[in-house]
Amino acid sequence: MIKSDKTMAMIIFMFAIFMLIMSFSISNQPFAIVRDDSAFFPQVWSIVLIGLSILLFLQGRKRDKEEKKAITALIVEKRQVYYMLLATVGYVSLIGSLGYILITFIFLTITISILGKDQNISKLRILAISAIITLSTYFIFSEILKVFLPMGNIF
Repeated sequence: MIKSDKTMAMIIFMFAIFMLIMSFSISNQPFAIVRDDSAFFPQVWSIVLIGLSILLFLQGRKRDKEEKKAITALIVEKRQVYYMLLATVGYVSLIGSLGYILITFIFLTITISILGKDQNISKLRILAISAIITLSTYFIFSEILKVFLPMGNIF
């Protein structure tokens, strides 16, 4: 849409320049009683069209810059999705060998770091949140609900 705005602005600009040049060749009526300035109206409108085409071109450039920022933000969001997908695959594949407590703590630390990048959360706070969530879910599932959680083969 933005490139079409710029293209349309250039087409309108060229047409207005052509119209302005051609308006100078309009001659006055030789036997008119009242002064007839036939070229005045086309010249005014061609100047208005030139101004409007310049505004449309500048507006297209401004939107182009905004769209580039939006595309950059979209790329960052896609990158976060890929990191989260990779972290989830790693979590699922390593939970049997490393155990619930260790891999959940690592997964939550990575997840909060990736998703909380915009909030500038301190590393100590991320570690504390990860530890509290990991230990509380472990306690709820293993002690209260008596659900077996993987202990891991390595440790």
